[in-house]
Amino acid sequence: TYKWTLKKETCFIAFYYVLLYNVRRLVIRMHKIEVARENELEEFHNIIMSRCKWLEEKKVNQWKVTSYPIRYNINYFRENINNLYIIKDDKEVLGGFLLKEADEKYWSDSSLVDAYYIHHFATKLNTNGLGKMLILFAINKAKEDNKEYLRLDCVAHNKKLNEYYQELGFKYSGVIQIKNWSENLWQIKL
Repeated sequence: TYKWTLKKETCFIAFYYVLLYNVRRLVIRMHKIEVARENELEEFHNIIMSRCKWLEEKKVNQWKVTSYPIRYNINYFRENINNLYIIKDDKEVLGGFLLKEADEKYWSDSSLVDAYYIHHFATKLNTNGLGKMLILFAINKAKEDNKEYLRLDCVAHNKKLNEYYQELGFKYSGVIQIKNWSENLWQIKL
């Protein structure tokens, strides 16, 4: 009995220290995904700009700092605010995406297929896991709205990003040529 009690206490103490250690390391942040508000547009645009700079630093030829945030400026997002979804905690905007009902530029069958199309998908740097949360939200939103597919495009030469979408369950649907680059098309059948 003594040995069992000692082992039980030792296990309890070890569990307590593991729990205490993990609680000290754990920072609980609640995240909320919702349609963006006017006062959050600048924060989201800054995330886009930050990602453009990061891509440039990583030598990834995508989302050019000199053009992307200018073409897709705050006014562009203001015009599409009802379809701009953001993820935030109690302090700040951490990422988001634009959810469109059509995308003729990239998907030739866009008018024939009932789908949502993700664009401008970005999160703040060093916020691991938020992209997956946003994609899961988009999947659920598409299902709730009885869409047949959730679709997106991705520059073909960004191997890591293409692998990321594949890991999230997207299936390769083809490639298209736009000006001097190629875009891979990805979709999830719902």
